[in-house]
Amino acid sequence: MEKTCTECFRGSIKPKFSREKFMYRFGFYIKLPMHILLPTCTNCNEVFLTEEEHARIKKESKHVHDIDQAEFFKKNLQKIEGNLGLSIREIEKVCGVRVTGFNPYLNGTEEADLTLMKFIKMLSMLEKDSLKEELEELKKFQCGMV
Repeated sequence: MEKTCTECFRGSIKPKFSREKFMYRFGFYIKLPMHILLPTCTNCNEVFLTEEEHARIKKESKHVHDIDQAEFFKKNLQKIEGNLGLSIREIEKVCGVRVTGFNPYLNGTEEADLTLMKFIKMLSMLEKDSLKEELEELKKFQCGMV
């Protein structure tokens, strides 16, 4: 039996390849691999995911997410190094991450915590010239986490 769209009430829900971005985890948007079909309205293109379908898509898209996360860390850590003049070790210290703690995120072998990702993004937007005193405090700061 064909399902009718509950958004527009005109289209039917059919599997469709999506070239749109899909929210995978905590604001990371990724393009889905070509082989993944999404239940989509034929009229308004609304996507209807059940919990099972979401879990399946998440599992099948994990490798793409890992690559995106590694790119996020590479890009933003380089920006922090350039903008603030902090070394990777100093950034780890400021973030309360153990030495070489960014490696699993850079290699795509571990998922990063959302709070850490937001903090890294925030640091990457700062400019050195406007924060001379604050930057020195950041360099001294250690939050006791190992």
